[in-house]
Amino acid sequence: MTHPLRENLSVVVLDGAEWIRCAKCEHRFCGADQDWRRFGKVRLLPPTKAGGLMSVLSGDYLLRQIYCPSCAVLLDTNFVERNPE
Repeated sequence: MTHPLRENLSVVVLDGAEWIRCAKCEHRFCGADQDWRRFGKVRLLPPTKAGGLMSVLSGDYLLRQIYCPSCAVLLDTNFVERNPE
């Protein structure tokens, strides 16, 4: 049984356990009770990659993108603090 978790991610039951996996290449990230973001490939970019208006965030924030480590499909994008305290 498979059901979508979010775009490009799904939850699937394999061998009696629930797994989170890439919907494109079926790479298994982790168990359904874990945070899949910890198992993705991360790329940090300057905020201006999201558009010129984001220049006010430069120096304080980065654009974080999380990809599937197997097929490189984009799974999540958000802003994170450059130096969280």
